[in-house]
Amino acid sequence: MVVSLTDEGRALRRPITDMGRTLEPISVRDLTPEQTEAFTASAYAIERSVRDHGRRTAGE
Repeated sequence: MVVSLTDEGRALRRPITDMGRTLEPISVRDLTPEQTEAFTASAYAIERSVRDHGRRTAGE
């Protein structure tokens, strides 16, 4: 199965990216450097897990 964004979905890329850039410093402002590192590592692990799950599902 191939999933593609519509024109409307593609138009949301920039606003969503901008929102992420705004929220990133807010989400870690009260964390220690160690907590920020753990938070970031966890977020990347979640992203990989979701991305890899999509690949496995598509290839099954």
